[in-house]
Amino acid sequence: MRKQILILVSFSFSLFSQNFPPPTNFQLNHDYVFPHNYYHLSWDIPDTSTAIGSLQGYLLYRNYTLVDTIDPTSTEFNEVDPPSMEDGWIYYYIAAFYHKVNGISDFTDTLVAGIAVSIGEVSKPLPSSFQLMLPFPNPSNAAFVLKFTATRVEKVDLRIYTLNGKLVYTVFSGLCSTGINTFKYAPTHLSSGIYVLNLRSNSESRSRKLIVIK
Repeated sequence: MRKQILILVSFSFSLFSQNFPPPTNFQLNHDYVFPHNYYHLSWDIPDTSTAIGSLQGYLLYRNYTLVDTIDPTSTEFNEVDPPSMEDGWIYYYIAAFYHKVNGISDFTDTLVAGIAVSIGEVSKPLPSSFQLMLPFPNPSNAAFVLKFTATRVEKVDLRIYTLNGKLVYTVFSGLCSTGINTFKYAPTHLSSGIYVLNLRSNSESRSRKLIVIK
């Protein structure tokens, strides 16, 4: 028996120059055929008329990790039963790379899918726990994308500390949104090293390592 599972959330972020156009129309289809989950990703070839350098292929990421380098003539990718993140969700995004130094496009929207455990049943609801996701990329010499999820609108602080506990930067302090909250942070004022990214509410606290390279 075959059941199509709808994609539930998408969000986007941008890190790279518009001189390197990204793929367009990035889509994800998720099918469940007991006992396996099948994921099919597809996209359109970018318009390279204004690009610097020729298109060499695509970089496909799953859960903030490079999964595959894909030939420029291909516009699809398939996998079966991929691992999920700690929050129970799978995150996909893709970028194009060009024959040029640092020739990487903006990332596409991130598509988020659940894992079906029986026909028509999804194992977890939309991300709704108080979690601090892994910074991406990490380490970085440019900008980090920082994400966390919250169960309700509440006062939170997202701050960066040295390993000795000294506060060096406040990324956000205020009322967060329910669900996924996303911030872009460029550590221009920090020297190379390992830092602590801390998310704190009135009742909970989460931390991740943040590695800066210059």
